[in-house]
Amino acid sequence: MTLLAGRRVHALTLTELHEALSRRGVRASFSSVFRAVEHLEREGRVARVDLGDGRSRFEAAGPHHDHLRCESCGRIEALPRCPVTVDPPAPRGWYLHRHALVVSGLCPGCARG
Repeated sequence: MTLLAGRRVHALTLTELHEALSRRGVRASFSSVFRAVEHLEREGRVARVDLGDGRSRFEAAGPHHDHLRCESCGRIEALPRCPVTVDPPAPRGWYLHRHALVVSGLCPGCARG
């Protein structure tokens, strides 16, 4: 959980989590990482993030935020401010309780490149 909680990098895949643990000297099988993340997700301590690329990603649960994704290098960052207002407007009769937004483009490094 500590690995996800203090990260500036957002929305890590299970493979990225497994590799990060290995770099820290933590020996854990991929299936152990999978089971631990599933358990933390059921407890509400980890949130699954869908960035539209077909890969399951995870980050520490917390206040709502949306994401920026670089189309070139894959870098992901939290969007500093939510550009979507869901309280109102909503189509008549609808009650909106969540949304997910992924904005894609080029990160500063790739845009300069």
